[in-house]
Amino acid sequence: MLIPPAGDIAMAATVVGILFLVRFMLTLRRIRAATGRQTKTTMLADSTLITRPLAFGRDAEPERRHALRQFTVGAVFTACGLLLASWVVISGLVSPLVQRGMPI
Repeated sequence: MLIPPAGDIAMAATVVGILFLVRFMLTLRRIRAATGRQTKTTMLADSTLITRPLAFGRDAEPERRHALRQFTVGAVFTACGLLLASWVVISGLVSPLVQRGMPI
């Protein structure tokens, strides 16, 4: 079994992370609609409340925990994918210099 190239792994991790972040935004939108917060606050302000227990009330607590999980997984996958992609790009730029023996 062959291991895919690092660039493909980085792209896949980034895409999966972004998809989890989209799911987070959709869950937050569902919480805002269910609790009637759409006219009172902005979505950005509500996204900071996700980490606080009972921030949206007792009825929305399972949805809040679901949104927090989606955000956590999305942030981790996106960060890992972007770090791996930046490593691939930097190593591609630095390796020709090292192979020629040029000082950096």
